[in-house]
Amino acid sequence: MRTRRELLQHLAGAGGLALFGGRLLAGCDDASSGGDDAGRALDAAGLLDATPDAGGTADAALVDADGRWWLSGNFAPVADEVELLDLEVEGALPPALTGTYLRNGSNPRDADSAHWFLGDGMLHGLRLEGGRARWYRNRYIRTSLFDGTAAGGPVPTIRDNASNVSLVQHAGHVLTLGEVGLPYAVRPTDLSTVGVHDFGGALSTAMTAHPKVDPVTGELVFFGYWFLPPYLTYHVADATGALAYSQVVELPASVMMHDFAITATQVIFLDLPIVFDLGRATQGATFPFRWDEAHGARLGVMPRAGGAVRWVDIDLCYVFHVLNAYDQADGTVVLDVVRHPQLWVDGPEDFVSSPRLWRYTVNPATGAVREGPLGEDPLEFPVGDRRFTGRPHRVGYAIGSVGDDFLGADARHRL
Repeated sequence: MRTRRELLQHLAGAGGLALFGGRLLAGCDDASSGGDDAGRALDAAGLLDATPDAGGTADAALVDADGRWWLSGNFAPVADEVELLDLEVEGALPPALTGTYLRNGSNPRDADSAHWFLGDGMLHGLRLEGGRARWYRNRYIRTSLFDGTAAGGPVPTIRDNASNVSLVQHAGHVLTLGEVGLPYAVRPTDLSTVGVHDFGGALSTAMTAHPKVDPVTGELVFFGYWFLPPYLTYHVADATGALAYSQVVELPASVMMHDFAITATQVIFLDLPIVFDLGRATQGATFPFRWDEAHGARLGVMPRAGGAVRWVDIDLCYVFHVLNAYDQADGTVVLDVVRHPQLWVDGPEDFVSSPRLWRYTVNPATGAVREGPLGEDPLEFPVGDRRFTGRPHRVGYAIGSVGDDFLGADARHRL
């Protein structure tokens, strides 16, 4: 069983981004550059002996007493908020490596957290400058759920979310993102929470945890799904951070659309069979999503500028994360994802699966689609070079495992 320190070292990029010279070098929910250095710096800092900040603490006695594996072992939450200065460095840091590494993730404060995805968002930050590790600190994101001001009820409002999945840097803002709901702006200097960011009041829907920044146009392309109609809305913010375009995309039901893809000209939606069950929500279910084979699985290809969606059916599956997508000269679109053949068949705590890197090639003009694996190793959290988002890519990286279960022993893959 790996320790929490080892988890931070191996999964330091889960929900992370790196701000080096103002450039976004690593993305969210992936194994990102700098992960090993961050892990070593945290180890060298001696976090277990750090003096906690009294602002927010988790229950240090969390144990896996009832099968909730996300509260113990590899996944146990960090107990305290800390701040450490002038960290000890083993070896030498290149003086030119200057910037702040940030990561976001679920970190429940008590033993009542009912699902891996439902913990409070916690930021971790590591500042490198002039060959020195200047500081490490971690802070809870002060959301409405954290401070107890959320509205409550079986269906939350878009302002009520834990903001616990990822981060994005765009137009001078660093935003933390959750599965559903509005993002929160944070200060990368001290990790303090600024507050809800709704694009100056223009955004009235939820925002995905996996928006895409176009490296050429500077646009922030994203969507929001919701539990009641409209189930899906597409958005584009321009390079200045102003919301420039929105369009409702019709879906037959509310589905958990965790990620999507863009190319230089197209956007690709994933309508897959993890559906929201309003009946379960009104009965008090803490995570009212379920696997529904009858819903089917399909991809929707739409022009980035908006318009009609071309839906194509695919084999039944679920996709949490996209590696990348791009246009080809013949008009087809290539989409690389990590594909789970099924998910949560025995309930939302069931993550036993064999996810593989998978490629779809879609012809939006004819509706033809080809699909198949790009490898046999189980893996998750894929990431590519963000300078090539929406453009042809040569390599990608992912966290994998030894064995068939991606929650097993870790390995890293260069794809």
